[in-house]
Amino acid sequence: MSIKNELASLPAKDNTNFFIRVLKYFVPWVGDTLSDLFRKFIFVASLVVFSICVSQLIDFYYGTEESKLANVALQELAPKPDNEPVTLPPDVEPPEEMLPQWYELYSLNQDVIGWLSIDTFRADPDDETTRFINHPVMQAKDNDFYLYRDIYKNYCEWGSLFADYFYPVTGYERADNMVIYGHNMRSLGNMFTHLLEYKRGVDFLKANPIIDFNTIYTKNDRYIIVSAFIGTSEENQDTAPMFDYWRYGKFEKYDKKKDKEEPHYSFHNFYEGITSRSWYSSDIDFNEDDEYITLSTCSNEVKGLRWVITARKIRDDETQDDINKMIKSYKKKDDKDIKLPSSWVNVWGQVTMYKGWDY
Repeated sequence: MSIKNELASLPAKDNTNFFIRVLKYFVPWVGDTLSDLFRKFIFVASLVVFSICVSQLIDFYYGTEESKLANVALQELAPKPDNEPVTLPPDVEPPEEMLPQWYELYSLNQDVIGWLSIDTFRADPDDETTRFINHPVMQAKDNDFYLYRDIYKNYCEWGSLFADYFYPVTGYERADNMVIYGHNMRSLGNMFTHLLEYKRGVDFLKANPIIDFNTIYTKNDRYIIVSAFIGTSEENQDTAPMFDYWRYGKFEKYDKKKDKEEPHYSFHNFYEGITSRSWYSSDIDFNEDDEYITLSTCSNEVKGLRWVITARKIRDDETQDDINKMIKSYKKKDDKDIKLPSSWVNVWGQVTMYKGWDY
């Protein structure tokens, strides 16, 4: 075949405007073949989906900027013993026994029952305003109200920290073990997201062992961590009987001499549940007469699992030397000695891991 014939078989050069040619390549056009139309339809559909996703991401990260700023301002209201008491509005009646330094916060929302922070855990060690966890704790008449509401009761993607509604906090009574919930917001990093850093290892635990938590009736209460574990929220997540840690609010009394059977929610079962599952061991003594807080958030390595931190209140007679000895006693347990949920083991094996606080 001659070169002339070869050239004759080539398609004619398209001399239309460059931008028109680009448009015709991606957008359905008169004369398109069926395969061209299919390809262009897939492209246009993908572009629409991509645009929607980008729009949602922008709304998620920047659409709630006002809420972020409000949260920063809120942290300035953290009650301190030397705060000058404010005058409450005439229509707000403080509960009996509430300390005056809480008046300003309480005037914003009468569902406030406390404040929780981890003082050592900061972005800047020299700046106390950079604490990763430093928030008021709410308590409503159910556990849904503050899932997506801030202290002003406005919609907020990350909600608030809130105590389990089942055991109301008063000036005369609180749960033996107060369960406090908070969202894991991954890359946003707020609420209880950074609790996942306690998976990093025993050195991190030793550096951040104390949780400050006061109700509106107390001051200077500190708690030392006694357990950090993966918890389940549904029966099918483990082959072993579920440890429903959130229901151990009031320890059921058990007298070995009088009772034939130990009640399910006894302190003994609570102790066994948190120690057998804990990633760490220690020489910290804790018993039925102590007060506890349990912090609960999502653990994303397996859907539906929880990351749980339990701490006991530091006793009045415990000195700083006593506390230092307790902290020094922390040890990482061998993975084989940790009771991990079967749903975790099925995915990752009998191993503990830290995949990053934003995982």
